Amino acid sequence: GAGMRLLILEESLVDHHGHWFSYARRVAEFNQAEGVTVEVAAHARVSRELEWSVTVRPLFAASYWDGSYPTRHKPRKQLAVLVRSNWRAYRELAAHFARHERYDLVFAPSVIAHQLLAWLALAWRFRRRIGCAVLLIRMGPSEPHGIEGDPISDWNVRFIARWLRRFRPLVARGRVRFATDSEALAREYRGLCGLEFTVLPSPQYTAPRAGTGPASAHAALRFTSLGPAHFIKGIDVLLEAIRLLRADPPRRALHFVIHWPLPQAVALGRPPLSPDEDLAASGWVEYVRRSLSADEYDELLRSSDCTLLPYRVNPYRLRTSGVLVEAATAGVPAIVTAGTTLEEGLRAWSTGLVAKDGDARDLADQIRAFAADAEAFRARARERIAAARAHHSPARFQDLLWGRTRGA
Repeated sequence: GAGMRLLILEESLVDHHGHWFSYARRVAEFNQAEGVTVEVAAHARVSRELEWSVTVRPLFAASYWDGSYPTRHKPRKQLAVLVRSNWRAYRELAAHFARHERYDLVFAPSVIAHQLLAWLALAWRFRRRIGCAVLLIRMGPSEPHGIEGDPISDWNVRFIARWLRRFRPLVARGRVRFATDSEALAREYRGLCGLEFTVLPSPQYTAPRAGTGPASAHAALRFTSLGPAHFIKGIDVLLEAIRLLRADPPRRALHFVIHWPLPQAVALGRPPLSPDEDLAASGWVEYVRRSLSADEYDELLRSSDCTLLPYRVNPYRLRTSGVLVEAATAGVPAIVTAGTTLEEGLRAWSTGLVAKDGDARDLADQIRAFAADAEAFRARARERIAAARAHHSPARFQDLLWGRTRGA
């Protein structure tokens, strides 16, 4: 409430690239509406042109997304990377807390193993400066530095389980609370370390478009793939599905808009993924080759007839997607992957279709099925807006973030 002080920590926040700004901005807005004083500590290169009214402190010299935390196959080398990154995080954060007044709540919404040891030391040292630290872990225990099928992934799981257990006294004292953003991930961590993990709803939100009347039956349907192109998000599967559709077009015209702000999609050690320029030349695909402002992103999502989220089961059997929440609150249907948390969300508070994991032909078939009944899907999506907003409401997010019960 009024008079409280909140610090949001996001080492990867530089500009509009990725989810970091949209997430932190919503959290800041929710708290400012309650009279909370909000500060943000971000990457040292954070842009001064981001659209919000909070004190932003450039702090972190590096982040995972800079490539600063390389993955190693050998445990000893992996441990060296983790120790160095935790020591750097500790020095940066300790210097900040030593210089500033007490925060009632410190919220770190993207914690990974590379900061976990730092937080253990900080929570004990700065108990007079940190009322409570809420550490949100979005990735599975073998991520983000695991290698699929390599023994180092099992080593990573054992490492994070061991250090999470060291937080038990701090959790018991109410000094630290752990959180995540999916029930599946919370269950995974509870079973791994025995600690309680709060499942936070997503604060991300996109208002629906003003005109909700039926579109022309002859207009091309607009499918979007938002968020930077990435192998784990199935961008290669999507491109192949579009090629199949182009080879055998449905009766309804289709147009695909794909957000591809980097020269190559993130491929995690696999062969580089580049845009299919032939699809662009044919007019089937439009690539958005730059980072989008918050308003540009929202407008592009609102313009969608359907958003495509063919995310791979590994890692999205545990992870969730803010894009699905934004689509649902905007009344936009989605096509997601079976066996992921996105399928759970689709059935609980959104609408759309489900495709098989990594199966381009099945994804193409689901796109055809959507095109055959697009108006009905869009109408159902508008009907589900209220359910999505209720599940991801600001009040529910704030209650869970601050650890309060309704009416307290």
